[in-house]
Amino acid sequence: MLGWLTALRPVSYTEAAAASAKLRCRGPRASSFSSANHASHLKLTPPSEEDLRVIKERQIGHELSNVIGCGGRCKHGYPQAFAFDPLSRAAWLGGRDRKSRIESGLFRLSCPLLVKAIDEWEAEGAVRLINEQMQRSCEDGQPRAAGFAEKLREAHAGHAAARQEIIGDQLPELLGQASAEGEKQLEVVQTILDSGIAGQTVSKTDIKCVHAQVADHLCRSSSNAVASMLLQHLEERGISIHGDEQCKVQCDLRVPEREARAHWWYEPSKNKWKLRKRARRRDEQRADRQHREGHGCDETQASSPQQQAAEE
Repeated sequence: MLGWLTALRPVSYTEAAAASAKLRCRGPRASSFSSANHASHLKLTPPSEEDLRVIKERQIGHELSNVIGCGGRCKHGYPQAFAFDPLSRAAWLGGRDRKSRIESGLFRLSCPLLVKAIDEWEAEGAVRLINEQMQRSCEDGQPRAAGFAEKLREAHAGHAAARQEIIGDQLPELLGQASAEGEKQLEVVQTILDSGIAGQTVSKTDIKCVHAQVADHLCRSSSNAVASMLLQHLEERGISIHGDEQCKVQCDLRVPEREARAHWWYEPSKNKWKLRKRARRRDEQRADRQHREGHGCDETQASSPQQQAAEE
């Protein structure tokens, strides 16, 4: 399933799961969920240099750390989602300390067309409306609601199993280190290991993020039944979920970025990379101004009105 990954890091999933269960029994609580009882349906392909460039330069817009595989691809061959190592992904914002060595994040949706479509749908209140509808159905005792809840639990369980499969034979070491650091840290690690999509607990009967559901679906052999329903709704909204002739220019590295931006381009308005880039630009401008001042330059010469406005 992950041939290139196991060649780099041998995985003995059965042994890891057994060690996990043994170590967890020593912790402050027994785990209420065992991903070893669920199939991960993990399906990733090793990222090529072109894949990494497409994701970095045309889809996400920032540096990537520890991408271990690409999930489903559009009809043009570009990655629509990817997976990263939850144990060694670099912290954002200047190496901010994490609460533990492991993080709950595992997959990310990267296809600009899907991200745009879901952003627009979520802006209309998609998550709230879906959860409210399911809640009303549950209260009315409708079988459809029970079916949805079961599909969601299965998706969370498969996601957690995929996390442990990716961690592989590092799992006993992870739990051993956490145990040595104390009960609180072991509790954190156990919670993250058992968490489902977007860090939710497997017992949750509502969704947290449409993007996360779809990314999970694309990285786990299209096995997420909830995400399948969500994608079907996107198709009903007129979205070509496998790509169209307009969106492909953004991911095509042969097309100059300026030309691609003029043709079709989507960049989320809340893209954290833009905020980080803006902050870095301000820091560079301040450093440049201080350098000029140190060499006797007038402050008004150090930065233009446009630069000063950018610092505001």
